[in-house]
Amino acid sequence: MEGKFERRSTLRPLVMGLAAGAVIGGLVGLLLAPRTGKETRQKLGNIAYKVRERIAGHPVEIHSISKN
Repeated sequence: MEGKFERRSTLRPLVMGLAAGAVIGGLVGLLLAPRTGKETRQKLGNIAYKVRERIAGHPVEIHSISKN
């Protein structure tokens, strides 16, 4: 049973690191894209709005993930 626990405890940081890297990479790509500052700010605002809407629709799911 310990092997299963150890595998889970090492997998979670890996998944979290990959997710964080994907988010950071996406943001860097947006910021370095060849468009005006106004267009970039609008695009980031739209993305932030969509993320907020998605999170607001799943409060129980996020709560259960954070407890694991």
